[in-house]
Amino acid sequence: IDQTISADGLKEEKSPQSDLEINLELLEYLQELMADALDEETQLPIAVRRRIEQAITILRSCGIEAHVYQPSLSADKAWDMFYFEPSIDPNITDYVTLKHAFVKDERVLLPGSVIEPASSN
Repeated sequence: IDQTISADGLKEEKSPQSDLEINLELLEYLQELMADALDEETQLPIAVRRRIEQAITILRSCGIEAHVYQPSLSADKAWDMFYFEPSIDPNITDYVTLKHAFVKDERVLLPGSVIEPASSN
């Protein structure tokens, strides 16, 4: 019995998770809010943009990094971190991050979303 109790205690200490990390609804909300700031055509008040920057800082303090797509990422890592959608606009020539990928300790909590340029198809 003592071994079982001590083993259970070790399991809890072994994988601590912040409340934020296990609250996927809140993470998804933050991901959507931060996506609004990525769209340069979206006119957000300065106060809202500051709150979004504050959210990024809070995520970072919980060990969660918000990543935008970088073409320099290895293909394997990019496919793990992002969903890719082909562009229907032939004028788009660059990759466009629609949503940040949320990553903690090299583990993807929420994948991001990226539009691929039409020329890459």
